[in-house]
Amino acid sequence: MSLLRSFENRPPIRILIAERFLEAQARLEKLLSETDDMESVGIASNGKEAISLAAELHPAIVLLDIDIPGGAPTTIKKIRQQSPIVQIIVLGYAGQPEDEQRAKKAGAAAFLEKPFTDEALLALIRSLHHAKFQAPSLLRHMERESYAGLHDRIHQYMEASEVKQKIRHMLGDTFEKGLAEHRIVLTRPERARLFKLIKKEILEEILNE
Repeated sequence: MSLLRSFENRPPIRILIAERFLEAQARLEKLLSETDDMESVGIASNGKEAISLAAELHPAIVLLDIDIPGGAPTTIKKIRQQSPIVQIIVLGYAGQPEDEQRAKKAGAAAFLEKPFTDEALLALIRSLHHAKFQAPSLLRHMERESYAGLHDRIHQYMEASEVKQKIRHMLGDTFEKGLAEHRIVLTRPERARLFKLIKKEILEEILNE
């Protein structure tokens, strides 16, 4: 059941730190190392290094200092040109709306004002990552046979009540727990479609027993 299992044992979010100060680098690296669903894959001290490491390491998220040597807007543009799906969070300062505007115009996904709490940064990383990746990737699953067709075919072999009991037993509350644990927010139609795809996989597994 690939969709159902996709909620389990998901690899950590890969994050590149692009920060000019060693102290700030160490703080961010320590925070990520202590967070189960994230990992630091590299550290850059300037824009050139950030661009090179982003191309080499393929992070999901880049944490970028607004004052990174080489210029934040230039660095953002070049990273996005080579890796369009990378989400860039710019770490800037309060009271500098022009910095935020330039960063977002260059392609940054978000602007987080310093000083920020660990909780605020982690929440932002999760929100951006799951919003752009988790739901769409799950919903792109290819259907070899329609759910309705499977449902009708399986009822040739099993009573409807027996099918419902097996689905309830095999699915349990994994679906809702998975959404909550990984902070995946779905619209009602997306939720209904994903749930149906998971049930479809369960029906296929029942037929193959």
